[in-house]
Amino acid sequence: MFLPEKMYKVTITIPEEYLDKEIKALGEAGIFHIDDSKKTKIFEGELSRVETLLSLATISLDAFGLKEKEIDVGKISLTDIPKEIDKIETILNNISKIADKLSAEGKKISQRTKNIQTAKIVKEAMNEDLNLEELIKTLSFIKMKVCLIPSETIESLLLTTKSYHGLSIYRQLSEGSTAVALFFTDDIEDVIAKGIEKTEGRELNLQDFLVETEKKTLQDKEIFKKQKTKAVKLYGQKLLETIKKLKIMKKILETENLVNRTTEGYIIEGWIPENGKRKVIEALKHSKVIFSEPENAPVLLKTPKILKPFEELVTGFAYPSYKELNPTPVFALIFVLLFGVMFGDIGHGIVLSIAGFILSKKTEILKSYGKVLIFCGISSTVFGFLYGSIFGNEHLIHPILFNPMEEINKLILFSIGIGVLILSVGFLLNIITKFREKEYGEMIAGEGGVLWFLIYWFLIGIAIKTVLYKRDIKAELAIIGIMFIITIGYEIYRKKQIFGSFLNAFMALLESITGTVSFVRLGAFTLAHAALMLAIFAIGKAISPSGYSGIGYWIVMVIGNIIVIVLEALVVSIQTMRLEYYEFFGKFFKGGGKPFKPFKLEEER
Repeated sequence: MFLPEKMYKVTITIPEEYLDKEIKALGEAGIFHIDDSKKTKIFEGELSRVETLLSLATISLDAFGLKEKEIDVGKISLTDIPKEIDKIETILNNISKIADKLSAEGKKISQRTKNIQTAKIVKEAMNEDLNLEELIKTLSFIKMKVCLIPSETIESLLLTTKSYHGLSIYRQLSEGSTAVALFFTDDIEDVIAKGIEKTEGRELNLQDFLVETEKKTLQDKEIFKKQKTKAVKLYGQKLLETIKKLKIMKKILETENLVNRTTEGYIIEGWIPENGKRKVIEALKHSKVIFSEPENAPVLLKTPKILKPFEELVTGFAYPSYKELNPTPVFALIFVLLFGVMFGDIGHGIVLSIAGFILSKKTEILKSYGKVLIFCGISSTVFGFLYGSIFGNEHLIHPILFNPMEEINKLILFSIGIGVLILSVGFLLNIITKFREKEYGEMIAGEGGVLWFLIYWFLIGIAIKTVLYKRDIKAELAIIGIMFIITIGYEIYRKKQIFGSFLNAFMALLESITGTVSFVRLGAFTLAHAALMLAIFAIGKAISPSGYSGIGYWIVMVIGNIIVIVLEALVVSIQTMRLEYYEFFGKFFKGGGKPFKPFKLEEER
């Protein structure tokens, strides 16, 4: 759970005559993460042709209005690929010609339909003043144009038409668009055209206003549908099969482009988890397989299923490297703890858990957040009992711990205590990580190491001894001084810089202090929650003269609680992540890893 799956570096040497067969076996095994850092260009030409054909086939698929689906196209081997590409080229040349015609015709009919729909809207808007269809058919000596003009520029067109003795009738269609019918003689047609252009208006085709045009378009639409149906019937299945074949070939070629040719055969490298060694050996019957300990490797996290939503929050920040600990379990525990501390309320916690359950069941996009919200709601409920708060009311039950509004000093000390605990865990995780990486110097004297952990706790001890007990702290200061000198000496030895080492040590000391103090925000958000609910109670009482029994009071209570739950759930989530990402992760987590993604040939089939 805390450590990623142990990995082995694998070097596979495949005899040339078995390359296709062994690659297929690796794909079917589904446990080999290929090292793609040593890409070759052995099959670059074939891959380029396949990608071009796949692009062409996808365009044709869109023109036919089809979607990809699972189709069994049989087995394709590497030796078959050149012949298959030639066949597919011939097939796609024929299909793409038909698809291009369908696409062009479809766009043309779609545009005509839109134009006719626009003309209908204009015709209905002007129906009281003009019978546009009748005028289009009967006018001969007088010219007419119908345009859509932006409302802010229409005045200039109306003035131009009037000054040249033309006639204009207009109706506003929307806030930004006005329909205008212009009537004029031949001699001013150019002036009117320039006036329309100047307003950035759009002239409508007069034929689009006629019923005959609409009928003709509907007929063309029906003919087009029949043509499309016929084309899909003739070529649709073949096109789907072709795309499937191309995707399989692309996968094969991309994979085999990662092999290196040697005198012994083809070499491919990658990683497998420890429990996959036997499976790889059994799958590769003609290859030589060598296992070795990796310096670095892709990471396969062993996070329990229940904590997977929190893993997404961790990997959203950075993916753990191979030698780092999996921070997800600790991250989840701290996330839930901090959320509850800042949003402790029995009623609100229950509502959050119910909302989280609904989100996790009803929506795919917010599924993970819903699961996180269930845990956060439970934590809020627990801290609600500790604070004695139910829907903001702090007098219904007695607090188990303390009332935040009445004992602010305890709340601040409680918040700082949680900060000390979390940062201490960060120090310990850093020490363990450095030990795993065999960086023993960093583990003892480096930033976040054993000495810095001791300095941190000595500072806390000094603060307690000085403030609470008023005792002498000379011995503690001397010990801190010695440890501080050792850490600076180590930094100077490592970086060969005196001033920079002093500066880094001072900054590390300052960050430990400010990082601890920053957890005071836990108390601040707890107080903010209580203050918001007090304000809502006050508004409710002010609105409802009859107090708790008035309908106005309960309307305010319901709306107010909804606002507080939604607003605080968002704000507290953000603050919780901020404290974890920057204060907690800053002590030990570097990231920079890459997830384990096994090669699976069957994914494309």
